Amino acid sequence: MEEVGLMKLIIDPQAEGQRFRSGLSLESISSLRNARFCFLCSQYLPMLLYYMRTSEQQLKFPASLSYTTSRGLPRFACLLLWLVGWYFFIRILDWSADLAILAFAAQMLLTAGISAWSNQPNQTRHHDLIHMGAATLYILDHIWLMELVGMKSIYKAGFYTFFLITAASLHWGQSIKRLAGLQPKHASNAAEWQMLLAKLPEDQSKQLWWAELSFMVAENLVFTSFVLGLASGCADT
Repeated sequence: MEEVGLMKLIIDPQAEGQRFRSGLSLESISSLRNARFCFLCSQYLPMLLYYMRTSEQQLKFPASLSYTTSRGLPRFACLLLWLVGWYFFIRILDWSADLAILAFAAQMLLTAGISAWSNQPNQTRHHDLIHMGAATLYILDHIWLMELVGMKSIYKAGFYTFFLITAASLHWGQSIKRLAGLQPKHASNAAEWQMLLAKLPEDQSKQLWWAELSFMVAENLVFTSFVLGLASGCADT
């Protein structure tokens, strides 16, 4: 039965989402909003902590979410707040009726765990690829979750738009590095980032900086669009 329910969730998330939302109480919707708050904090508080120099003195800018949460207090704050957010989400599930959703949530947690485990300073290209693959799968999981919670179209549009900009920015930055004969590996620290920019001709250096800034802004807005819309489909439930 669980396998059938999971297949139904994957094939027709809208129908499963309608069933799921119809059973939500006001307390459950409140928990979903608490999850939204925690997820937003898990994204922006670590960034603030990073730029307050709590993890390294020489700062990198622009910097991805993966970079700012890869070490020290920002990493701890991100993981803690993210887990609390998931606690608020999972507690609204009915463990008898929502087994398929629980299985899907467990898969998301596992994927995110692999992404976090493979996000360390000065790691190999192999671990970079594992991190990027797991992070991409985790982002794609949000497509099913959007249908499950009945997210409003404006938030979906924001998610898809900024996801495409994120992907395009990543491709832009890697193309610049390949054109210059460099490995498409991300800088592991601020000094390495500055050295990378210094190796490039001035025009390519500026383009790479703008590609990184575009990636940073769009990546944050992918998750912000999703999280802000997390309870939007339950407003009138």
